[in-house]
Amino acid sequence: MEYGWAGKVLFVDLDLGECEVKELDESLALGYLGGRGINARLLYDETSAGTRPLDPDYVLILSSGPLVGTEVPLCNRGVVTTKSPLSYYSMSLFGGSFAPELK
Repeated sequence: MEYGWAGKVLFVDLDLGECEVKELDESLALGYLGGRGINARLLYDETSAGTRPLDPDYVLILSSGPLVGTEVPLCNRGVVTTKSPLSYYSMSLFGGSFAPELK
């Protein structure tokens, strides 16, 4: 995987205590803009319309974009995406050193 992506996605199941590393689908990386876009697509794929915030299959997605960790100014943000209790999509940006370390 080129163009700033690390090429891997980590899926963590807290109920089972298991982790699985999968390859990032190149069409996903090229088809959606940054970590925010990929998170929105993963949220759509991993949840159903009836998923409620306290259900066992509820997801919380953390990511960083392709420019995080490079010398491009102001590219140190990560994004957390989840399903909101009030609407379908909820996201929040975070800064600092966690996003480059996550990548």
